[in-house]
Amino acid sequence: MTPQTPADLIPHVRDHYRRILQRGRNGEVAAVMVLLLSPRLPSPARFGRYITSATSATIDWDGVLAEEWSGTERFLLATAASLWWSRRVDIDLSRLAYLDDGQYRLWLDMIEASRTSCLPG
Repeated sequence: MTPQTPADLIPHVRDHYRRILQRGRNGEVAAVMVLLLSPRLPSPARFGRYITSATSATIDWDGVLAEEWSGTERFLLATAASLWWSRRVDIDLSRLAYLDDGQYRLWLDMIEASRTSCLPG
């Protein structure tokens, strides 16, 4: 089935990343999968606009980070981007105080997935 909207691309990316994880350990993919599987994914329709290819599951992280997000959304997305790129992305750690319990769990799960190359749980 061909994706009709940007949000429709997210399941295609999840399937692509799931296949990567089935072939072996990959911390970058595991961390982003945690975000993509979460019901707390900030605005799936907006996020989906930055998936540049459903077949290669390419995410334009520069575009994601250039967009206006709430402070907590940006914090979670910047965390995912920094774990994906393995490079420095400015993250305001004071935002931890504003995360609700679910967002905090998502943040911890992304870090755990990056460290262990596995999905938590």
